[in-house]
Parts: sequence; structure tokens; C-alpha cells
Amino acid sequence: RALTVTELLAGDRSRPFAKAVVVFASLLVVLLFTVYVASQFQGAGKAFAESFAITETKAAMVGAAIVLVYTLLGGFWAVSLTDTLQGTMMAITALVLPIVALVAVGPGELIAQLEAVPQEGYWSLFGGRGGAAALGFVVGIFGIGLAYPGQPHVVNRFMALDEKEQALVQARRIAMTWAIVIYAGMIVLGWCGRVLFADLVDSERVLISVANRLLHPVLAGVMVAAVLSAIMSTADSQLLVAASAVVHDIGFKAAAARPLLWSRLVITAISGLAVGVVFWGSHSIFDQVLFAFSAAGAAFGPPLLAVCFGRRPTCLRILSAMVVGTAAVLVARFVVASSDWRSQTMLFEYTLPTALSALIVFTSRRESEV
Repeated sequence: RALTVTELLAGDRSRPFAKAVVVFASLLVVLLFTVYVASQFQGAGKAFAESFAITETKAAMVGAAIVLVYTLLGGFWAVSLTDTLQGTMMAITALVLPIVALVAVGPGELIAQLEAVPQEGYWSLFGGRGGAAALGFVVGIFGIGLAYPGQPHVVNRFMALDEKEQALVQARRIAMTWAIVIYAGMIVLGWCGRVLFADLVDSERVLISVANRLLHPVLAGVMVAAVLSAIMSTADSQLLVAASAVVHDIGFKAAAARPLLWSRLVITAISGLAVGVVFWGSHSIFDQVLFAFSAAGAAFGPPLLAVCFGRRPTCLRILSAMVVGTAAVLVARFVVASSDWRSQTMLFEYTLPTALSALIVFTSRRESEV
């Protein structure tokens, strides 16, 4: 049985290009998750800096240390259990805090204030775009969802499920309910925050600002804990997956002899690299997350779906799909975004790379037919 997404994709290591799939997929996981974990550490830094009298740099280091220690001490089972509690806290926050903010603003006042937002196309479903640009915008937005099947740290949770079909049904219901609550709540909170704190310099601190200014300090602390829960539940999973990619998938003699020690060393090393990205990176948290999210989705999503549907493409096809999907995201991020096609960046970065990757694996015959 496969223990990791990379192992699931490569299948039997004796297959042609199987080792190439393992190496490329593992390196991609490490690189993308370093960026992803860095965004989580940066989020922790902003949460601590907003709540306590410390600089964002020191706050990020504190957040990174907390995540690192608790991941090293726990492991996959501990992370899975704590993620359940953390996810519950996040859902409660996504219900309570938007309601508190909405009461503070008033529904009528909220609508009136948002209608007066001095931003062209703010209330437009197409972001003020028209024609082909509007179509590209909408398709690109929907394309973000296409990246979910390609997130190794999410797929690993489903791989660890009980073999009974009812477990998968239950997991799907819980996940969808949680997502609806979280996304709807954060949208409302963002709207209220725009009205309540129009002078807020960093929009990514709106949740902490609303909690600190509208709630009793004890309740505000619970809300901050929910933010840290969101950070920890993502970062710990990604660190474990990245460690598995190096120690289990790529593997080497020293790691085979002492896998736990080497896993902890890899987790520590990736955490250090992520802290470095926080210090020297200049992008917003949202920007970093979407980049890593879309690249992982385009690289792993279509091949994983093909395997799940029983197609079992050749390793060469899988490798080609991963390379093309990743390259397309990089081109969209660093070439298209700075060109005249900027208004359709979402189409190029979130939909087209996944479509190209899917075209490669889903137009292939089964390996046994080749």
C-alpha cells in the first residue's frame, strides 16, 4: 500500500521513469511546501505582532518555534487529532466573529458603506471586466477549486481513512460543511472590517483587529488562538509530508537506519528555510499561498485523479503532466502577470495549468495497452 502521494503516483519502482517521478515529485513537494509553510509562519507573526508588543520578525520566529516543537513531538497521529480540535475552533470563530462584527456595523450600514467603496467594479460579479476578460476572470476563479485534489497534505488525510465507504462519505460531509462555514464567515468578516477599520494598513490583520477591538480580552485571546490553530493545522501537515518526501520517497541508507531522527532533521531544516523566506520574501501571505496551492494542484491533481479513476497512465505521462503543470504556473506568475494579459492572470495561473496537465494524463491509454 502507498504511504505517500508520490508513492501512489509512481507505483511499482520498476516501471520506466518511476524513479524520475519520485525524485521530481519529492523535490517539488519540498520546494512548494517551504513557501507554503513560510506563509503560515508569516501569518503567525502578524497574529502575535498585532496582539503583543513585539516586532513581526520576532513574532514570526516565535510562531515558527511553536509549530516546529509541537510537530516534532507529535507526528501524524497527534497532528490528525489536534487538527480536529483546531478545525473546530476555527469553525466557531468563523461563526462568532462575523456576527459580532455585523452587529457592530449594522446590516443596513454595511450595505450602504460597501456601495460607496471607491473601487471600480467592487460590486461587479466580473470585477469590472467585460468580454473575454470577464470570462477569463470567472473561469480562473473556478479554477482555484481545481487545485484541491492536488494538495498532498490534504490527500494524505483521505489515504489514512478507514477502508469503509461510510468513512469517506462522512469525511466529505464534514469537509464541505466546514468549508462553507469558514469561507462564508470570512467573507462577511472582511466586508465588516473594511467598514469598521478603513484605516487598517495591513488588510491581512483584519481578523485580529476585529477580535481585539470588539471583544473582551479573554474572548479576543480565544479568537487569536483560532488563527494560530489555522496556521498550525496547515503547517504541521505540510512539514510531515515534506519530511516523508525526503526520508520515505527519495530515501537513503542513513535515513533507512534511523527514519525518525532523519524525519525530525528534515522538518527542522525546512522550518529554517521557511523562516528565511519570511525574512527575505516580499509577497503577501495570500499571494504566497495561492502560488504554492496552484502549483501543487496543477502538478499533482490531474495525475492523482487519473490514478483514482483507474486509468494508471505511464510514469512518463505522469512526469510530463507534473512538469507542464508546474511550468505553466511559473510562466503565469512571472510572465503573464506582468504583461498586458494581467486582467486574465487567474485564468492562466489557476485553470490553464491544471487543464494542460489533465490533457496529458487523461488522453493517454492505460499502461497495459502501451
